[in-house]
Amino acid sequence: MSTVHETIYPVLPAEPGTAELKAAFTPTAAEIRFVRRQSRQEATAMLIMVQMKLLQRLGYFPMLSDVPPGSTDHIRTAMRARALPRTAIARYDISGTRIRHQKLLRAWLDIRPFDADETAWLADLASGEARTKVELPDIINVLVEELVRRRYELPPLSTLQRIATQARNDLNETIWTTISRALDAAMIERIDGLLVIMVGKSGWDDLKQEPKRPAARAISSFLKHINGIRKLAEGLPAPPAILSVSKRAQLATEARALDVAERHCHVG
Repeated sequence: MSTVHETIYPVLPAEPGTAELKAAFTPTAAEIRFVRRQSRQEATAMLIMVQMKLLQRLGYFPMLSDVPPGSTDHIRTAMRARALPRTAIARYDISGTRIRHQKLLRAWLDIRPFDADETAWLADLASGEARTKVELPDIINVLVEELVRRRYELPPLSTLQRIATQARNDLNETIWTTISRALDAAMIERIDGLLVIMVGKSGWDDLKQEPKRPAARAISSFLKHINGIRKLAEGLPAPPAILSVSKRAQLATEARALDVAERHCHVG
């Protein structure tokens, strides 16, 4: 599974630096006026402000008890408010008041809430991206970018990961089904033969060998290996049309580059 650090999904650093605190967590005069209109209580106004700056910085609302103290302390100092005990913050996290304040903040910042109805178009987007991207973080990053572009509140990373994983699995299943149905009995027997282990090694192990350091002999040996793969692939069905035009073009370019390298080796 992908970790959050492999994607562009925004998270707070454990110890935000002075520059980030100043840029991302310093409330403006207009923002202070807004939150104080929502509550006359100093503590509540400060909690609303913390949620506002988190939504602006991250694109979603984390639990306030999980936020590094440096961020909340910076906001508290800017608002000249007293420190709140952790127990008070924890109570606010599970209160209906917090949810009501989040609705006010989304409206004020023009951020759309994300709900289950949004997963359909995200799944369609992920399916399209899976045709050109192999790694899950790359698919997830596109989903994050599109959600931000449409001004949606970001769902949990696990939600995006599930959507991206399902899209990639569906595509792989479709490719496998398309190709397997096009194989005749002789080709299936040839493929099965690759999995037979002889002297502790199978034909599949030979196929996976990596090229050695570039040298005339090593290149020549690896080109023979490639030619063996080509011969083994004779009779395989063409790549399914579900692959994107760019991906099919990439495969064609790689094949042409291999031909050029082979001719160059023979000339040398």
